[in-house]
Amino acid sequence: MTKKYALALVIAGCGTYVGNPKKTDGGSTTKEFAPTEIDFSLPSGVASYDEPSSAPLNLASANDVSGFQLNANEQMRLTQAGVEFLKVIRKTNRIIKKLANEEKIRSEGKTSRAMDSGKIAVEYKSISSDEYTASMHVCFNGNNLLYMRWNDKGKKEIYHSGSPKLLNRSAENIISKITVDPAAAGGPIRIENSGETDDNFESIRSFRSSTAMINVGGFRYLSYSKAVSSDEKTFLPARYLLSKFDQNSAGSYVFWERQCRSSHGEPVDGSGGWCKGGSLSAGVSFGSDGERNGVAQEIITQGASLTRASTLNPIVFPVSCGN
Repeated sequence: MTKKYALALVIAGCGTYVGNPKKTDGGSTTKEFAPTEIDFSLPSGVASYDEPSSAPLNLASANDVSGFQLNANEQMRLTQAGVEFLKVIRKTNRIIKKLANEEKIRSEGKTSRAMDSGKIAVEYKSISSDEYTASMHVCFNGNNLLYMRWNDKGKKEIYHSGSPKLLNRSAENIISKITVDPAAAGGPIRIENSGETDDNFESIRSFRSSTAMINVGGFRYLSYSKAVSSDEKTFLPARYLLSKFDQNSAGSYVFWERQCRSSHGEPVDGSGGWCKGGSLSAGVSFGSDGERNGVAQEIITQGASLTRASTLNPIVFPVSCGN
């Protein structure tokens, strides 16, 4: 890595937007923006997959990602939730990095150019809304690819179209919303997804999901909720998951899915309904409702939130691409 390239990465990782206007050669002034990537990783024992960070990003191939290995036991529900979380963040970060750092598209206003067998349009604005101070809107071939708004304290809201597919299935139509708020308790990161896909356990036409992560006392708490529909009208709960783990992948998890319905009703809080779970460090399953419910209660007490499937909504871009 050259010193010049290393310096560019450092600048990109620390700034939000450069507040002082930069004079151009023509004597006019323009503001430069430097949107930052989402700073996030997961221990490999919780979720890992083969996607080299140096792999080139082709914007024309929204689903160009590698596959991943699922554990052959109950922990695969946690692994799948973690991988879904990682894939959305990694793909979003790669788009930001490619446009702002590699292509050096940072000037206020709209910039258009040919890229990856298509036309990219990037527009930066200074804004003042909901504590956000800058925005970035990316269109590819006239369609929404990414919309991001942020402030200098690291708060971010990002909409992303074309999230990476899971399990190497056919192309998916997914829209994601990512929110990052380092100033809030636990520094929560939340990802909401909606779209059309194939579920790992049953064929469906569309889904909605919410994944949230907080950091408390050296542990990360990840919660996951998913609802599915066969007719794109009626959505039914498909899976809930609560987990805690440290940087060494030591921790525990509990989950509920539709296959548990005959013996365990849909969980309403941390006190009951969890049908499966286990210890990450010991690699054993919890054999009783008491163990599972106790873990769920502990995780919720620490601040993790369980989103009800009935409240999951479709994600819609707040902006549109003109011709």
